[in-house]
Formats: sequence, structure tokens, C-alpha cells
Amino acid sequence: MTDTLDVTLQIRAKHADMHAAAKAFGGQTALAKHIGVSVNDMCSWCNLRSYPHVTPTKDQAWVDNIEAKLFEITQKTLDELFPQSMRSRDFLDVPKTAEVTQRVAVNMLPGVVERLTLPSPADAAEQKETREKVLEAIEGTLKGRERDILKLRWGIGGDGHKYTLSEVGHIYKIGSERVRQIEMRALRELSQPSAGLSVLDPGGPSLRYGQSPHD
Repeated sequence: MTDTLDVTLQIRAKHADMHAAAKAFGGQTALAKHIGVSVNDMCSWCNLRSYPHVTPTKDQAWVDNIEAKLFEITQKTLDELFPQSMRSRDFLDVPKTAEVTQRVAVNMLPGVVERLTLPSPADAAEQKETREKVLEAIEGTLKGRERDILKLRWGIGGDGHKYTLSEVGHIYKIGSERVRQIEMRALRELSQPSAGLSVLDPGGPSLRYGQSPHD
């Protein structure tokens, strides 16, 4: 009988055009700097929590300037990027996240790091924070050889190199199949709720897996 795990993902909606623009510039931080706005503003627009508008500290000239710069990038006006239906409090205040649980065979899991790393990171700092949380969970949940083998296999906490089964086996003087068994046991432990990990996928409602290191 194949071991299975119930994997819970948190799905977050994003503004498709703004997200694409941020990705083209290398992240929300870079796009915010190019346009001349704060990173907080850019994150709010990309995450559908706000839109460029007049406030007590931002006048119409500021809005017009933002519109001109966004038009150069997206070829769309503010009314096209943020139609009235996306400007109401009913829309802006509604939660943009949902949870989806899917049962997955353990032997189909390509690796916990790729599952937990943001698939299309809008900002490198955000990705770094996620990887640090994964490393913290590994250090706090796993012990000894399980911890060290998983870190080698998924290239975290060291030089970033993802070791193959045979490379890890050579280090520990065990066979590749034994390495795989230890890795699967580590993944089962790390996927328990007590490990405190969740999957955040801003790209869409699908279960997104990364690629496992090749042998």
C-alpha cells in the first residue's frame, strides 16, 4: 500500500497584469523603484488590496504619473487595470486566499523545498524568508542523518548544490535506495502539522511541484 499525505495549500489571488509586470522587472521591489512608489503600495496593487488613487497624501498629479508609467509597461490605463468592480471595498476587503487539500502519494513528492518555495516570487526577499522558514522547520523537526540528508538533497543551509541520491550515498557510504528511504521518512515527518509548514502558491489553484534532483 502506498503511503500518502494530505497536503494543504494556501492559494492567493494576484493581479495578473501587475504580477506579470513585476515579474518582468525582477520583482515588486524593482518595479516599485522604477515607478517611484513604495514597496507597500506595489504589494497592495499586485495583491488586489488597493489601487492607485487620490489620498490625503497623494494628489491627482501623483495618480496621473503612476498611470503614465504603468501604461508604458502594460499598455493599459488605470481604468483598464483597475476597473470600478475592483475598486469597491466589498472587493478589496474580501479575503484573497483559500485552502485546498489534496492527498498525494509520498513517492510522488519531488521535494519539500520546491513545494514550499514561492513558484513565481514577486520579490527575492520574500523567497529568502520562505526558504529560511523551511530550514528552521527542518532543523527543529528532523534529527541527525534525516536532517542532513534532506538538506543535501534539496540544497539548503549550505552551498546550494542539490546532491543526487548517489552523491549522498557516497558521502554516507550507503546505497541510493537507502538514501531515498531516509528522504521519504524525513518528508513524512516534515509534512506533519507539528512541523508548522504550509504551502503558499500565489500563481494559481494548482498543486505546483518542483523538479527533483537527477541521479
